Amino acid sequence: AEADAIIEKAAKEFCMDDAFIFEAAQYYAKKAEYEKAISYYKQSWETSQRPRFTDPMHGIALIYEIMGDKEKAAEAYDSIITALKEEWGYADDDIAVVDATNEKARIISGI
Repeated sequence: AEADAIIEKAAKEFCMDDAFIFEAAQYYAKKAEYEKAISYYKQSWETSQRPRFTDPMHGIALIYEIMGDKEKAAEAYDSIITALKEEWGYADDDIAVVDATNEKARIISGI
């Protein structure tokens, strides 16, 4: 409880620091407090400068997969693919895009 209070206080103070907010998301993900982790991952994603690293969306996709929500996990991969193409300038055949596309297909197929 004490650690949670520290994280929450710091998250308010550093609410625009995407790196700190990402670490808060990691903290809650490790505790299996998935809804709170997703909230912080989304905040990290939204406050990141472009081009954005895709780690927050990977965290979201993984949690939704753990929770059994394939549709939301696939949506997170859509965000990853869009960021890779539009923010980073990757082409459809670049390995990062291919990997994200394959992960989305795997999730949808239930493998």
